[in-house]
Amino acid sequence: MSKKDAKTITDNVHNAIFDVADANQDDFISLQEYKVYFHILGHDISDEEITQSFNAIDSNKDEKISREEFLEAAFDYSINVDESEVNR
Repeated sequence: MSKKDAKTITDNVHNAIFDVADANQDDFISLQEYKVYFHILGHDISDEEITQSFNAIDSNKDEKISREEFLEAAFDYSINVDESEVNR
């Protein structure tokens, strides 16, 4: 699969995820929305780890995650994660 095809697939999936996480539909994910999203998923992750993840995605440091930041982070993750890590 080409990188362009992978980006298209990742964007399609994560656009829908962004829409779910953006509870107030203001086109940004706040830290609180991000925390709620992770808790709903049932991930065993601390608030501190969620905040660190949020801050890593918030590339312009405006304390909110834009759709573009979210999609870029999702794509970066998808091309950089080793398949063996996902299957653990």
